[in-house]
Amino acid sequence: MSEDKEEQTVKKALCAHHSIEFSEIKDEFSEEFAEAMRIYLNSFPENERRPVASLEREISSGKSRLVIGKIDGRVAFMSLLHPVKGTSFLLCDYMAIAEGYRNLGIGERFLKNVLAFWPTLNSATSWVKLRTPIWMKMN
Repeated sequence: MSEDKEEQTVKKALCAHHSIEFSEIKDEFSEEFAEAMRIYLNSFPENERRPVASLEREISSGKSRLVIGKIDGRVAFMSLLHPVKGTSFLLCDYMAIAEGYRNLGIGERFLKNVLAFWPTLNSATSWVKLRTPIWMKMN
C-alpha cells in the first residue's frame, strides 16, 4: 500500500473513530471563526470567494449561519448557510474541509444533518447551490 493510501486509511479510521461535532459560530471574534475563515481562504481561489468582512456582516446580522465541524477539538470543516427568503430553498453558499481532513466523508455527514441548524426548514427543503472548491468536484 502506498504511503498516501495508507495515510488516507488511517485518517478514515480516525474520522470513523472520533465523532465530528457540528456547531454554529456567531462570534466573528472567536478563534473558531478565525480558523473557519482560514479554511475558507485556503480552499477557494480568490476569484471564487467574497471578502471575509462581507461574510462577517452576513453572520452578525443573522442573514447567514456559519457552521463548523470539529474533530478532537480542531476545526476541520466550515459551511455558510443562507435560507432564500419566501421559498423552501437553502443556499449552502460555501462548504470546505481543511486539507488534512478531506475525503473522509465529513461533508456527507454535514449534509445529512444540516436541517438541525435550521429547524424551521423541513425535509422538503431544496438546495439552491452548493459552492465547493474545485478539489471536491474532482473527487
